[in-house]
Amino acid sequence: TANMLQWGALRAFLPSVRVYPGQTMLAVKMRATNNLNDQSAFRINVWATRKLPIWSTESGWSAPTATRSIIWALCDVLRSTYGGQLSDSYLPLTDFVALDAVFTAQERFFDYIFDQKTTVWSAAQTIARIGRAVPMIEGSLINLVRDTERTVPTMLFNQNNIHEGTFKWRISLPKDGDYDGVRIYYTDPDDFLENYIDCLIGDDGTPILAAREGHPDDDVGDNLEEIKLLGCTDRDWAYREGCYYRASKRKIRQTISFQTGLEGHLPKFGSLIGVSHDLPRWAQGGSILAVGGDHRTLTLSEPVTFTTGQINVIGFRLKDGTSSDPLTCTAGSDEFHVVLAADAPASLLVSDTTEPPQYLFGTSSTWCKQCVVSNVTPDGEDSVTIEAYTYEASVFTNDAAIAPDSPTSTPP
Repeated sequence: TANMLQWGALRAFLPSVRVYPGQTMLAVKMRATNNLNDQSAFRINVWATRKLPIWSTESGWSAPTATRSIIWALCDVLRSTYGGQLSDSYLPLTDFVALDAVFTAQERFFDYIFDQKTTVWSAAQTIARIGRAVPMIEGSLINLVRDTERTVPTMLFNQNNIHEGTFKWRISLPKDGDYDGVRIYYTDPDDFLENYIDCLIGDDGTPILAAREGHPDDDVGDNLEEIKLLGCTDRDWAYREGCYYRASKRKIRQTISFQTGLEGHLPKFGSLIGVSHDLPRWAQGGSILAVGGDHRTLTLSEPVTFTTGQINVIGFRLKDGTSSDPLTCTAGSDEFHVVLAADAPASLLVSDTTEPPQYLFGTSSTWCKQCVVSNVTPDGEDSVTIEAYTYEASVFTNDAAIAPDSPTSTPP
């Protein structure tokens, strides 16, 4: 005997859940009119205040606090349950506190809402970009590397510690079709709509008198590269970032790469290094063979030529692998000797049991080619490939500029 039961439908009333951890709930009442549809029902604008935990060296993490900080937004993405879920041991919090003070003094803030699903690393890159930085994994830590003005290289490389036949020097020349300006999009803080500002430097935006053949009316500035600066609500900072980006594109056109030994692990992404080589002859380099009893006379492996009428300096590698400040020097007894204006630092190590320290020699403005490390790749057990681009301090010229007036309407 068998019976068949066909269940057609079920209706239930579920109890309301009014607590949603980690989310802000809004109670909204809408009049049901013909203008209310599926799309407009979800377009709700609010004045919102972001509250995030803030860390201090005295009390640790605070309760959620109103903040526009770049650093604490980054930490929230990396630590939260809806983000990276990392413990504090992966974050250099003491360094972050100092960096937050720098951003606050510069009035750099991150004002953005992630309303679409993305990866933790992509969100971290978006946040860091407002501070002209990139997140980097350094050992077991996630740190920020900023592009800022630098003065003294952290390491020196010349023909003695660059593997023979591995040095490569590339120059990128301007070509037809290149962008001739930058248009930066940012969020207007008054109406929260997307606005823009054009960033032109040098001869950008001026007519070309000797135009390309067949196009006599071409102007510079009519082929703008469009960039969206998410989280930026400051017009001046949008302009400064656009000028920085444009200057970098125009002025940084030289890249180098070379292989070196285990010392190649010391510089990291963004480090400033000093480079010389026989091929471009950016400076004179070699090894320091001895330090005289007067602690000022240095014996060099290669002959050096002094430039008359200019300040001649020498920089060298210290025992911890870092570079010294360039020190003023004069000619010694012959071309293999120089005399420092002050005693050699105690951290200059020259002995029979250690590798001789490298040096770079030249005038105060040309004693080395300053480069910024863009990549470090291990090649086997005792070889490292370093890629870098030339350092140009002029790209930071507009970091205090005030944005000029421009139309406030969004372009088509």
